[in-house]
Amino acid sequence: MKREPEFRALLMRSIDTMIARFQKNGSAYLFLDTKFSASADRDFDSGDALFKRREYVYGWIQGRGLESLAEHAAWLEAAGDARRAGEVDHFLLQLGETLEDCRKKNGNRLYFAMRPDGSAITPLESENANFTDLFYAKGLYAAALRLGKAQWRTQAESMFRRVISDIRTGKFRTDQRLFDPKNQGGFVSGKFPQGPRMIALGGLARFGWDAQAAEFINETLTHHVNLGQWAQMERFDFVEALDREGRPWRDREGIFCDPGHALEWIGLTGKCLPLLRGKPEYAELLGRIDFTLPELFRHIFDLGFQPAGGIMKCFNLTSRTAQNSDMPWWSLPETIRAGEELLHFFPSRSRGIETRVQRAVDAFLDGFVAAGSRGFACQTRDVSGNVSDCIPAVPDIDPGYHTNLSVLDVFALSSGGSSDSPSSNGISVIRNFAQA
Repeated sequence: MKREPEFRALLMRSIDTMIARFQKNGSAYLFLDTKFSASADRDFDSGDALFKRREYVYGWIQGRGLESLAEHAAWLEAAGDARRAGEVDHFLLQLGETLEDCRKKNGNRLYFAMRPDGSAITPLESENANFTDLFYAKGLYAAALRLGKAQWRTQAESMFRRVISDIRTGKFRTDQRLFDPKNQGGFVSGKFPQGPRMIALGGLARFGWDAQAAEFINETLTHHVNLGQWAQMERFDFVEALDREGRPWRDREGIFCDPGHALEWIGLTGKCLPLLRGKPEYAELLGRIDFTLPELFRHIFDLGFQPAGGIMKCFNLTSRTAQNSDMPWWSLPETIRAGEELLHFFPSRSRGIETRVQRAVDAFLDGFVAAGSRGFACQTRDVSGNVSDCIPAVPDIDPGYHTNLSVLDVFALSSGGSSDSPSSNGISVIRNFAQA
C-alpha cells in the first residue's frame, strides 16, 4: 500500500489521542472518550446537543473500542513499543471492567445509548440480539484474549452465540437510533439487511468458527449478489436488504445498495478465507468466492465512488442514481482493506484493483484526513467534497475501528501475514491467553 508512512503516523496519533483523553479523565469518566469534532478540532461541551456530550455513552462505540484497543496493543507490542502497549493494556482493562459492571447492573445488556451508570437512555425495543450485543461480544472477546481474562472470554462467547443464533433465525433486530434522516438503517418489519451477518464475519474469523463463516458468506453470495438471477439489475449489483421471501427489498423508490457495506463485506469475507482454505468441504464455496469477489469489488467501487473523492452512502439500483450522495469516512478504509486482500489472495484476478485501491487511499488521506484532526478523519463529506455535519451513525468519533483495524490488517498482509486465525487471533496478532 502506497503512503504507508502516513497511515502509520495517523494510527500513532489517534491512539495517543485516545490514551491522553483517558488519562486526563481519570476515574471521573472511565469510558472511551471520543466526544469531539475532528473537523472543527474541538471537544463537545455544554453548548452542544445533549446527545453529543458525556451524558450519552454509546454501546456501539465502547464495544468497538475494546476491539480496537486490543489490536492496537498487540501492534505496538510487536513493534517494540512496550510503553504505549502497556498504556493501552491498562486502558483496555479499565474500560472492560467498567463495561462489565454496567452490563451486570443493567439486565445483562448494554444499550445503544446509556448513562454513565449503564442505565438505558434508549431502552430495548426487543429482547432479540442487536448491534450493541454484536459489537460488545466481539470487543469483549478481543479484550479477553489480549488480557488473559477467562471470565470475559466465557461471557463473550455466550453473547456471541446468542447473536449468531438470532441472525440465523431472522430474529436479530437493529437497535440503531438515526441521527441522519437520509439514513435507511432503522428497523422496518419484514426487512432483513445483510449488515448483521456481515459484521458477524469479523467475529467468526476471530473465534475461528469456520462452518458458520462459510454459511454466512454463502447466504450473502446467494441472496445479495446479482449473478444474473435478477434481470432488472446489472450483473454484480449488491442488494442491501431482502424481504420475508428472500427477494430484494423494495420500497416506493426502488431497490438499494449501500456500496460501502458491499465493499466492507468483501473485506470481512477476506478475513475468513484462511479458515476455509485447504478444507475440502469448502471447495465449492471457495470457487464461488474466487469467481465473485474481484468482479464484485470492481463493479461496486465504480458504482459508488464519486468524483469528489469518496463512496456514496446509498445507490438506487432501480433508477441507477445516487439515493444518498453523502460520503462517510468509514467506507474508504474498508475499501482499502478489501482491495488489498484481493491483491493478496487473488493476484491472477486483480486487474484494475490496485488502481482503485490507490484512488481510495488518496481520497481518504487528501480529503477526509486532511479535513480532520487529532489523528482522525472527518466523519462525512458531501457530494461536492465539502465537510458535512451529517452524522452517519453516532456523533462520537469512531475509536480506530473502521480506519485503524482496516489499516492494521493491510500492514499485516504486506508483512507476510494472512488473516484471522485462532492461533494468531487476527491479522494484527493478538496474544492468545485463552488458557490463562
